[in-house]
Amino acid sequence: VLGMVYSLISVFLGVTFTLFNGKLIQKYDPSVITLYEFFAGVFFVSLYLLYGGKFTAEFFTVSQNDWILLLVLSSVCTAYAFTASVNVMKKLTPYTVMLTTNMEPVYGIMLAYIILGDKEKMSPAFYVGAVIILATVILNGILKNYKSKKSLLADK
Repeated sequence: VLGMVYSLISVFLGVTFTLFNGKLIQKYDPSVITLYEFFAGVFFVSLYLLYGGKFTAEFFTVSQNDWILLLVLSSVCTAYAFTASVNVMKKLTPYTVMLTTNMEPVYGIMLAYIILGDKEKMSPAFYVGAVIILATVILNGILKNYKSKKSLLADK
C-alpha cells in the first residue's frame, strides 16, 4: 500500500513538474530552465543527504573511470536530454510530453528483452498496462491529426 501511495505522489509531482515547465518554456530559454532546475535538485538532494548523515568523505570517493562515466551520463544522458525535453514543449503540449514519457518503461523493457533475452517473464498486468499506454499514445496522435485536418478544412 505504501508503494502505491509513493507512486501516486510521484505521478502527481511529475505531472505538476511538466505543467510547470510547459508554462516556463513560453517565457524562458530551455537551458536557463534546466540550469535553475538542476541547481534546485542539487540543493535539495544535498540537504537530504546532509540530514540523513550520508554526506561523508566516502560519498565523494570515485575512481577515474567512474568520473568519465559520470561526465558522459550527466552531460549527454541527463543535461542534454532534459534540455531537449524542455525545448520540445515549445511545439508539443505537456500532455503529449507526459504520454511520451510514460512510454519509457515500455521501451526499457523491450530493450532489456532484446539484450537479455527471455530470462525475465512479465505478468499479464504489465502487458495490459503497456497496451493501454501504447493505445493512448496512438489515439492521441490520431486525434491531433484529425483536429489539425479539420481546422485546415474550416480555414478554406
